[in-house]
Amino acid sequence: MKILYAIQGTGNGHLSRAIELAPFLVKKAKVDFLISGKSSELRFQYPFKYMYHGLGFYFGNNGGPQYLKSILNIRPIRLLIDILKCPVRDYDFIISDFEPVSAWAASLRNVPCIAMSHHASFLSMKVPRPKNISRFFEWGMKWYAPSRNHIGVHYLPYDKDIFSPVIRNEIVESQVSDKGYITVYLPAYADEILISHFIKFPDYHWKVFSKKTDVFYKQNNIEVYPVDKERYRKELVSCHSAIVGAGFQATSEALFLSKKMLVVPMKAQYEQKCNAAALKKLGIAIVDHIKEDFPVRLESWLKSEKPVYPKIECGTERIVERLFELVKI
Repeated sequence: MKILYAIQGTGNGHLSRAIELAPFLVKKAKVDFLISGKSSELRFQYPFKYMYHGLGFYFGNNGGPQYLKSILNIRPIRLLIDILKCPVRDYDFIISDFEPVSAWAASLRNVPCIAMSHHASFLSMKVPRPKNISRFFEWGMKWYAPSRNHIGVHYLPYDKDIFSPVIRNEIVESQVSDKGYITVYLPAYADEILISHFIKFPDYHWKVFSKKTDVFYKQNNIEVYPVDKERYRKELVSCHSAIVGAGFQATSEALFLSKKMLVVPMKAQYEQKCNAAALKKLGIAIVDHIKEDFPVRLESWLKSEKPVYPKIECGTERIVERLFELVKI
């Protein structure tokens, strides 16, 4: 059996999931890999046979996506050509982790496709949403990378075929400790904005991971690191608490490690608003965005006790089992 595993390359979550799932598939079938819109810092262990421009977005510096730059980066004619040329008929099955080129190519040619992603979980209305539901973004999550078969991934199994998160094996096998510092990963904010707030709390040790720098630097009680998979893992498993965006992978890992967490969803990013709504129900502190009153909110969180979270399991094995059932291998 030949499988095309297609991955959305924007951010780290999709690729991080593929890094864990791909070895199971490679043992069972002939698998080729496709990626579109690559802006991830992670390295994939297999070569990509196909690389497309795709549809992605750019992070800003003030808490949200750079929509103008993202819109200007859309190349509709190239996207259409890529969809028409994508050789999905060479495969028995397509697995799409929110990847639009392969999903639309499979849909147009009636090739079996499984949507296996966090976004696929939102096809169920049992998954938590923010108070103000966006019909436009709900429509977008349904049709961005369409498929008839779905495997959703979320914090809890809210509905049928929704499984627990895929947690990196290095995280699962890590020795968890508490060395007292706070790990921060807020890629949509400029370093200067974060430092201006954290420096007001000199009694705390901050370790900030930034997409905006290529070198390590330190300012008083704040250490700033370029994004690095292994370094981030080490600082996450040994931190006292974490401040992260509402991206699914980062929050899932912190939950799995049972770390006290403050979550700042990216502005105007509906998926992250949905994640924040789900996390709030689990007792996690949410700050909608960083503005003038952030130090007050931050101080309150720093002094608060860690709530009791439900135990988050690693869903890798169950997801693989379900994939094999659908693909019939």
